[in-house]
Amino acid sequence: MGPLSPEPVIAVLMDCDDTLCDDSTDFLLSQLGIDPAREFWPRVTPKITAGWDAPLAYSTELVKITQERKIDFTKSTLGRIGSQLKFYKGVPRVFEELKKHVTELGKQLGIHLQIEFYVISSGFEELLLSSQVAPYANELFGCTFDYDESGRVLGPKSIVSFTEKTKFLFAINKGIMKDELRRNPASVNEAVDDKDRRVPFQQMIYLGDGPTDIPCFSTIMKLRGKGIGIIKQNRPERGLPLWKGKRLTVGPYHPDYGAGSDLRTMLEQVIDDIALGINQRSKLRLYP
Repeated sequence: MGPLSPEPVIAVLMDCDDTLCDDSTDFLLSQLGIDPAREFWPRVTPKITAGWDAPLAYSTELVKITQERKIDFTKSTLGRIGSQLKFYKGVPRVFEELKKHVTELGKQLGIHLQIEFYVISSGFEELLLSSQVAPYANELFGCTFDYDESGRVLGPKSIVSFTEKTKFLFAINKGIMKDELRRNPASVNEAVDDKDRRVPFQQMIYLGDGPTDIPCFSTIMKLRGKGIGIIKQNRPERGLPLWKGKRLTVGPYHPDYGAGSDLRTMLEQVIDDIALGINQRSKLRLYP
């Protein structure tokens, strides 16, 4: 990502697994020759019930099982498999199309607008950094591994739990880059006046599909942002908790990002509403 723009920003924040693509960890396991349902998750579940954070549990077990089976598990392996990830209809084309939409919208309103995309996932960052969505993401956050000098995975380095995801909301809000956040995690807690925050929450849209996204949805909604729910036909139970309480602005919708789909139409409408709000505030000289 280049220098931060001084222009008003609309930020689209997206979960990944079951929001942009099928479960990326299951895909990784399958590509490594490990059966997710029969061989892997039964090893992870007891750890979670014993009190482990879920991402730490599956990151640890993944390293163990690859070592036990002498599977080549390296940074380059993650990159190669990540490049093969398949995304839902309209992805990644939707990113360029929404950029064009916002550019035209800004011309119509007579203001300069920027749209940025952030992926916040409990999956593995190295997978996603090699995927089709990576070139379009201003930042991409996920669980990371520690490597030896040859690139072999040694163990978990950092995890993204469902509450950890909210940290990245505030980093984006304050204009803190990922590299800076990794070097100095406490930077996200520094006091910043609302007027100096780069992306107001009311200019954020969060897309997610299930219980792990509820802290982000709750935070975004309480701070006047927008929440769009995603639901898959073969996993409707994941979307049920999103319907309870005021956790969504709209949805959930099936994950079809193609032009003219219900999700895409609503996403464009929400972007338009945010842009109109920015235009009104610019007239009050709240923006340069």
